[in-house]
Amino acid sequence: ALVDERLLDLPLAVPFLRLLRGESLLGNMALALEHIATVDPQLGRSLQYLYDHRHDASIDDMGLTFVLPPSSMPLCDKGADRLVTTDNVVEFLDLTATTMLDTAIRPQVDAFRAGFASIAPLHVLTMLSAADWSVLLADPSRQMWPGGADEIRAAMVCDHGYTMDSRAIEWLVDILAELAPDDQRLFVRFVTGSHRLPMGGLARLDPALTVVRKLTVDDASSSTANDAILPSASTCTNYLKLPDYSSKDIMRTKLLYCIHEGQLSFHLS
Repeated sequence: ALVDERLLDLPLAVPFLRLLRGESLLGNMALALEHIATVDPQLGRSLQYLYDHRHDASIDDMGLTFVLPPSSMPLCDKGADRLVTTDNVVEFLDLTATTMLDTAIRPQVDAFRAGFASIAPLHVLTMLSAADWSVLLADPSRQMWPGGADEIRAAMVCDHGYTMDSRAIEWLVDILAELAPDDQRLFVRFVTGSHRLPMGGLARLDPALTVVRKLTVDDASSSTANDAILPSASTCTNYLKLPDYSSKDIMRTKLLYCIHEGQLSFHLS
């Protein structure tokens, strides 16, 4: 997808991305526990508690053994029979971190790197930080059109009943610019069939986002007839078929209804 300049929703955990880049997640217990908390917050809190209270005699009474929580996988030879105490709790935490952040996941990391190496040199992974890769691959807070209304107007094409000066188009641009990131993604999926825009954003969409006027069954131009129908889309051509609604509020209501409730609808038209 990256080679073809297409973006996918691929929400990989940042610690996993760091491993893909060839980084080690071990060597610093505080940081290792943060990495674990990223992928398993509840376990991370529990392990952090043990680390913060590693000198507390109450650890001896917890009945913990050297198995990977919450599984029964032993962390060492006869781990199920070895109790965790104040004398060895740091060793327990170290073995848990090593298992979770290296040993258990190493086959998946190596397989992913091998697959990536088949299409691009591995050093490409180091060109961005793990956090940057996370944003690129899947960032639900990311704006689809950070340039706002100006970016939308520059990328949009109007046809078959609409021009950029049409009242309906002005309303549509305002509505799209006001959408929250989650709703922007739903709109993109509704019109294009994809969760994400290509690299380069709305301007790189091919075919371009095209908005045409959707006519009523009897080709009426009355407000009542237009207000009664919903927008539709042709995802193969990135066409939005938009009725000429009587108000901006009605247009917003109809559009939001479609992008939330019409994602699984498929019709030939």
